[in-house]
Amino acid sequence: MICYKLTDAEGRTNGAGKAPKPMQWAVGVTNRAAGEGTTLCTSGVLHVYRTPEQAAFMAPAHVPGYSRLYEVEVPEIPVDDGTKCGVKEATVLREIPLPELTTEQRVEIAIRVSLWMHDDPEYRRWAEEWLDGRDRSAEAALAALAARAAQAAEAALAALAALAARAARAAAPISLCEIITGVVGGAR
Repeated sequence: MICYKLTDAEGRTNGAGKAPKPMQWAVGVTNRAAGEGTTLCTSGVLHVYRTPEQAAFMAPAHVPGYSRLYEVEVPEIPVDDGTKCGVKEATVLREIPLPELTTEQRVEIAIRVSLWMHDDPEYRRWAEEWLDGRDRSAEAALAALAARAAQAAEAALAALAALAARAARAAAPISLCEIITGVVGGAR
């Protein structure tokens, strides 16, 4: 199974969280999780992403400053919270360019995620008009944000939490990864 691994400019992960030490990543290298279990953000798993676009989207939150992306082969994915996966081992196949997401693509992804949980008709109307291109004016955005900023942020966080819960139950009808890939790949 193919996944994707982010590293720093030297091809290392920094050993953040509960990982015992930094790991070096390079073509042909197989790295294994040092710890037991399959809990994310522990030494029991290595973090990978299902698509290059998911890695690019989540990088600022998960691994700020990481700039290299590797295609890796993993035997299985024992844990996936919708934002990242945890694997026991990964073998580097090749380095690939890290996709660059535009601000517009990041905004679209955030709006699409917020719509999963946001049922306010005024917010939904603004979001749908922004998404279909009918009204992307600053005035419309400011009006929607002024009226609904706190609710939108809360909805986006709730949507991500719901996504993680659904993914954990393997019952999510759509994943964050699918939204990201759809927006970046143009398959809306």
